[in-house]
Amino acid sequence: MFDSDDWGAIRMRDPAAFAELASHGLQMEASAYHRLDCIESRADLEQLFNLLNSFRDNTGGPPVFTFNTIMGNPDFDAIKASEFTTYVHEPFLKSYLQYRGEDLEPLWRNAIREKIIQPQFHGREHVNVGLWMRDLQQGHQETRCAFEHDYYGLTTTTSAERRRKYLAAHWPAAAGHLELIRIAVTEGLGLFETTFGFPSRSFIACNYVWPDELEATVAEHGVRLIK
Repeated sequence: MFDSDDWGAIRMRDPAAFAELASHGLQMEASAYHRLDCIESRADLEQLFNLLNSFRDNTGGPPVFTFNTIMGNPDFDAIKASEFTTYVHEPFLKSYLQYRGEDLEPLWRNAIREKIIQPQFHGREHVNVGLWMRDLQQGHQETRCAFEHDYYGLTTTTSAERRRKYLAAHWPAAAGHLELIRIAVTEGLGLFETTFGFPSRSFIACNYVWPDELEATVAEHGVRLIK
């Protein structure tokens, strides 16, 4: 079994957005993720699933990918319409339609039935909502610029000490953020079970950091393994 993170997360919208952000002076060469990481397409999934189905073990079963799944992404239009006062979440299956123009839900369902993927919970979204929204509200120039291109994964100087990115969704960056994280994780685990029809038994925190207090929350909702 292979573990793989960030399924469902949008990251970079397209090459044009990358070029635009670079032209505004953002540090787009600071990480290969800025250039290469984007939400998966039908072709991406089909190529992976076909490869997995081409192998069998001694019991006749295929290799299995654990899809540590991000259950959704920021709804940039709705957040902007609220003048950055309200965070709005968009389910990842809707993001496929939004960013790829593709309905990939049947592809996921079939891969689960064929037991070549096993989704597990990674996060409601891969952005630190409290920190990101605070910087958007305060008019942080680079963060606002990235937002205009549907991007939150930039490398910048945030308003949090020792944090140069917004990707650590489960780390409380300020007083009051822990409760926001608990709510997001609880909602995310509920979305996971509603979407897939079974609960997630494992949890891998975004960027592999989380507060000790979160462990009781995920345990209360059926998680038995933190990776």
